[in-house]
Amino acid sequence: MGLKTQKATLQEQCEYLNTKKAITKGGYSLFSRMNEAIRTLSVNLGAPLKSMQFIPENGEIALEVQASENSQIKVFSKADSMKLVTKLKDLVKSAMLKNFLENKKVKSKVVQVLQHHPQSNKFVNDGKNCSISCQKFVHPARLSQLICNGNSYNKDLPKNCRWCGYECESQAHILQHCTYSLSSGITQRHDRVLNRILQEVIRGGKDNNHYDIMVDTEPGPTRERPDIIMIQKDGPEVLLADVTVPYENGVVAIEAAWDWKMQKYSHFIDYFARLGKRAVILPLVVGSLGTYWPDTSNSLRMLGLSDGQIRNLIPDISMIALESSKQIYWRHIFGDSYRIVSDLYCRKDQQEIRFGDEPMENVQVSDRFQPFKTREREKKSEEEKKRRSKSKKGKTWRGSKKQTDSRQSGKSNQNQGFQRSVGQGVSR
Repeated sequence: MGLKTQKATLQEQCEYLNTKKAITKGGYSLFSRMNEAIRTLSVNLGAPLKSMQFIPENGEIALEVQASENSQIKVFSKADSMKLVTKLKDLVKSAMLKNFLENKKVKSKVVQVLQHHPQSNKFVNDGKNCSISCQKFVHPARLSQLICNGNSYNKDLPKNCRWCGYECESQAHILQHCTYSLSSGITQRHDRVLNRILQEVIRGGKDNNHYDIMVDTEPGPTRERPDIIMIQKDGPEVLLADVTVPYENGVVAIEAAWDWKMQKYSHFIDYFARLGKRAVILPLVVGSLGTYWPDTSNSLRMLGLSDGQIRNLIPDISMIALESSKQIYWRHIFGDSYRIVSDLYCRKDQQEIRFGDEPMENVQVSDRFQPFKTREREKKSEEEKKRRSKSKKGKTWRGSKKQTDSRQSGKSNQNQGFQRSVGQGVSR
């Protein structure tokens, strides 16, 4: 009598595919590859998915997936087979992102801000408006892995700042607070972002024909200077806009920077109300590592920019802030020997022009607004002044070749005489 063959049921097939034991037999079949995929995605150590198993569903084998612990359980049947790979990729990405945000709280602070606007990370896919050197800088920076004294685990090495002596040299200190780069780097980054915004404001619906525009001036009794002040000529509206480039130390830090700008200029509302005007405070927030805060779009619309202008402006100001932060960091590491790039890669197709250099009616720009004054030029001008003030026959003076050779021969004769005197034991 021959052996009777018995067909496996759907439940038995699912139990075979869902086994947690690794297959040790040589060679792979379709079932063994499916079993290996299940173990890799949901069973092995560090697997991204919470659970993934085959179940019988309406007389067919279906796939049941749960991305994370509290997420919804999804079941994929034969009808979803055409888009199954795409849907599984989305579930794996969401599970890995949630795991990263929950378990890597320090490294994920910048990522929390990145999720609020797609433009903050768009350059990774298309590579536009971002130089190669900036690509090498931004990814370690967004994971808090830049080389600085504060990131060292060696207890014997100093943690203080190499320039200003602050107790902890962190990324936030280098990019935001260090006095070494305050005037030539941090302030210039702010002014460059402001300069790009002003170029769109003057082309918007609320231009200088309808508003008096003042840049970096003192409008009231205090010494505080909002970046942009727009006073309506034939109406009561007054717009006070101020740019800030905070470090992305989580969403809380960005919201705090926004609230601080609102609180800082709140007294102008009462001041202009006494003059019969209605003042509106408009913070403009762009992260120092190239992130864009979406509430800034509402402020830009209040300044008269169209939706098309805002779409074109967002990648420019994000990359201007990022490229400037790259220069601030490397200049902090290498010092004055680092060559500052005056022309940013993200604006190479259009020449950067300081807003206010060309005379415009009803526009007032303060002399303090200098977005393109680099430290390198300041250093060269100081050296030129020192060199000109010294006499020609000082230590730095270099005459003709004949005079140089005579000086060198005189020095060699003096050295020979000194060596002879030392050899003879003569004391002076």
